[in-house]
Amino acid sequence: MVSQPNDIRCNGQGTGVSTDITSRLARDLIDREIRRGGGPQGAALESVARRMRINPGTLANLLRQRVKSISADIRDRIVSMCISDISREISRLDHERILLVAMAATPNADDMAAVEAALEAARSALDRMRGRTDGHSRDCYSPAPEREIVFGDCGVNGENP
Repeated sequence: MVSQPNDIRCNGQGTGVSTDITSRLARDLIDREIRRGGGPQGAALESVARRMRINPGTLANLLRQRVKSISADIRDRIVSMCISDISREISRLDHERILLVAMAATPNADDMAAVEAALEAARSALDRMRGRTDGHSRDCYSPAPEREIVFGDCGVNGENP
């Protein structure tokens, strides 16, 4: 088999995923770390590499596309971390939406519909990434069930104890 220069190799078998895609996913991880922590890129790269348990130089070489191939283990770690980060971001945004509703904020209906659509699109994309196509995978990033929150007489759903 003739190998392309950017093929990811795993035990001599090409997986069909280029190092360009893996590099982009790694770059996305670092960009999210920078947004979360607000630190410099070098610190974010070291933090991501530490979480992945790889040498920061290995990650830097991948980002600069100085590699012809990477191990399937590193590729799988990068993909897994991307899915985890995106799942946490969905949960955070959903929690923020629930808090706004609970505080009786009156958001613009169009804005709320856009948020709901974006969250559902992100959930669907993650389901497809995980290989689920039945639409029933709502495990760790599912929104909490909506509850009626009543302020006042310490009653439950408007009932006095």
